Amino acid sequence: MQAASSWLYIYPVGIYELLRYVKSEFDVPLIYITENGVDEYNNSTLPLEQQLADPTRIKFYHNHLYYLKKAIDKVGVNVRGYFAWSLLDNFELTFGYTVRFGINYVD
Repeated sequence: MQAASSWLYIYPVGIYELLRYVKSEFDVPLIYITENGVDEYNNSTLPLEQQLADPTRIKFYHNHLYYLKKAIDKVGVNVRGYFAWSLLDNFELTFGYTVRFGINYVD
């Protein structure tokens, strides 16, 4: 599935596939996922309640964390930390304020 940015796609099972590969190739390394997230179009014409609902990113994090847990439980990957990309919506160098990346809405 295409995200708001043309270079970014949503593929939740990919985190599972990548973690499984890393475990098999590098014999259970300690892993910290330092940035995982998706952007969404910033539509300032929507009412605030709709902007705060944020179903795309809620589904994104739910699905990615599901596959992360599956990789830990079923494959035995050694993930010790997971960090969302990013805490707050901010100014993006290429897109300005037209897309939102944060898990907390900033207008």
